[in-house]
Amino acid sequence: MKRRVTISVSLLATLALLAGCSNEEPALPAPPPKPKTKIGTPTQPAFDPLAYAVPDRQLDDSNAAKLEAALLSDSDDAKAHIDLLWYYRGKFGDDDARVQANRHLQWLITHHPRAAVHGTPAAEVTPLPSREAYDSFEAQWLKQAQANPDDALIQGHAGVFMARANPPQAAKLLEKAIELDGENPLWSEHLAEVYREQATVAANGARARWAARALALYDVALANTKSELKQRYLLERMATIALMASDRDAASKHAIALLKLAKEEKPGADRAATIHNAHVVLGRLGLLGDDVKGAADHLAKAGEALNAQNILLSQLDLSLASAMLAQDDKQPAISYLQHVAKATQAPVVTKWITTVEAGDMPDFGPYLPQ
Repeated sequence: MKRRVTISVSLLATLALLAGCSNEEPALPAPPPKPKTKIGTPTQPAFDPLAYAVPDRQLDDSNAAKLEAALLSDSDDAKAHIDLLWYYRGKFGDDDARVQANRHLQWLITHHPRAAVHGTPAAEVTPLPSREAYDSFEAQWLKQAQANPDDALIQGHAGVFMARANPPQAAKLLEKAIELDGENPLWSEHLAEVYREQATVAANGARARWAARALALYDVALANTKSELKQRYLLERMATIALMASDRDAASKHAIALLKLAKEEKPGADRAATIHNAHVVLGRLGLLGDDVKGAADHLAKAGEALNAQNILLSQLDLSLASAMLAQDDKQPAISYLQHVAKATQAPVVTKWITTVEAGDMPDFGPYLPQ
């Protein structure tokens, strides 16, 4: 995985399948080449927003209040804005905290659109609960992108921001970012996510084509990623999207690589869920090849992998159990669901077991890949 890969994604192909959107508002002035930062000292190096994505400290209410007070006299402290953004984003369900987080994000987009924090979940804003707030941020990012057409970071960060709520515009921006800097895995990964979402809603004929595009982009992101945690995430995505693309060889290759990588990690809930999901892909491949016994073996191994507590049900792909039940193979699915119930402590799983024992098909709902 040490190779470096760059690609050129066809904008024409995307525009043919996605509805484009534009924004004719006046562009913002280009930001300075280097973000405004504090001057460092021999023991306190200059702060670099391009290298600071996640806070190096955890704020409590008292520290956050002190930072807010300090910003009244020094509003250019980018590190304080980033730390406070994460602090408020951690207050889930708090409407006032959401407003405060958005205030800091707005400042960061205006003054530091190239900052690394824009590639993290802290910088996400969804149309719900406030479409007006989302539209304001989108317009702000579009102005930055229009003012800086040759800046890969700004094009990419704008695309990452719009990836879920405005896929057509996000695709244009991310394609431009890849054209400018094809070795940044963030752009390939998020464009792959855009294509993956298109695959889930596409008609049967286009579904595999979108999935194949996503798979190719995930492969580029994987080749340019050094983090083993991120590699594991990408391999899991690639194994499942390869099934959607009807590429059995790729699905098998990535699932086996995922198993190898996960087994080298320390025991824990994430490792267990990863091993589980790899066996699910291999089991589904078995069913596609009419190897029902092999599929049942992988289902058993998927259940046995869940030997850690506090696994979230949302981490698990239940598609193999669903497929086995569709073939009226009830007992392997019941044994498997018993492992899931013990690992997740989710009451709905017990209800599923009761439903299966009664001879009916449970509704696995969101726990099945599209």
